[in-house]
Amino acid sequence: MNSDGVDAHDKRCVQATAGGVTAFLRNSWELNGILGDGPGKSRDDHRHHAIDAIVVALTDSGMIKKISSLAKQGRYNGRGRFDDLPLPWPGFHDEAAERINQVVTSHHVSRRVRGAMHQDTFYGRPREDDSGKRYVHIRKPLEALSEKDIPSIVDPVIRWAVQTKLQELREKPAAAFKLAKMSENAPTWKTGDGRLMPVLRTRIRQNLHTFPVGRGKTKRWVKPGRNHHMEVVELLDEDGKTIKWEGYPISMYEAHQRLLKGVSVVNRNHGPGKRFLFSIAAGEILELEDDTGVRRHVVIRSVRSNTQVRWMAVNDARIDDKLSKAGRTAHPDSPRKRDCRKIVVTPLGEIRRARD
Repeated sequence: MNSDGVDAHDKRCVQATAGGVTAFLRNSWELNGILGDGPGKSRDDHRHHAIDAIVVALTDSGMIKKISSLAKQGRYNGRGRFDDLPLPWPGFHDEAAERINQVVTSHHVSRRVRGAMHQDTFYGRPREDDSGKRYVHIRKPLEALSEKDIPSIVDPVIRWAVQTKLQELREKPAAAFKLAKMSENAPTWKTGDGRLMPVLRTRIRQNLHTFPVGRGKTKRWVKPGRNHHMEVVELLDEDGKTIKWEGYPISMYEAHQRLLKGVSVVNRNHGPGKRFLFSIAAGEILELEDDTGVRRHVVIRSVRSNTQVRWMAVNDARIDDKLSKAGRTAHPDSPRKRDCRKIVVTPLGEIRRARD
């Protein structure tokens, strides 16, 4: 077999490397320390795959034979290494660290208009208060209430009964109004003829944007599901100078309606005085300055209906539940102040500016 992996019969040979061998060499060459302080492999950074790729690329049949030979000779030092196993070349560790630190992870982005177009809950017909702000009513069992829901109970009599009972029990709604406890803990209200009626469910006022689905008797109001993308536009003054950036979140429902109408899912025309910059969806990458002025890459985790986006460092592999919320949410004008631009990272690691 030659250096290109082709044997005497002109067949390309593919060699698989066992995970145990990769882990052993990664430890022996002290590559774990590039991404973390601990002795083991860190999976909190997507670049751990790149480190494994380096090891696999350097693991040929000769390396496997050398490891086996050292094992037979009892050269194992008890720290997961062989003392006589040299680095692939002088300066290998520093060169590997330099290359790994240059990696910008490529993320999968799906622009398909697919998924739930609205949430499952049905809401009452939208109403407006004196200031013109829209709101809806929704019925909830008492055990499903949160503490912030209590002041939003629509009926003042029921609200007073629930508040009084919670003060008496000194518990949160979920604990006080469990189904098993409702026979003794249920708040009550007095009817006109003096009877005490238990309260098991109540109406809550919520300030939500809803839209109708269905027609006639089947018409219902629902809350939009997740957002498909956000359109970022530049607001211009009369001289054509930038005032600020604005974001327009587009729900999955709206994206689906555009698709049915045969128009572009991404609207690039927002009227006079507004210039389309780019759209952003979960998984896409922005390049911007951090608080110290250093250019960084962040990946969008989600697009919110309140025109905010949530992001994280592009190489961070942790799930949202394990991440600090500080510094991860911003309105579109915040990235503008950080000299933001949208980029795309190709599967080969090439960084290109995107304006889509």
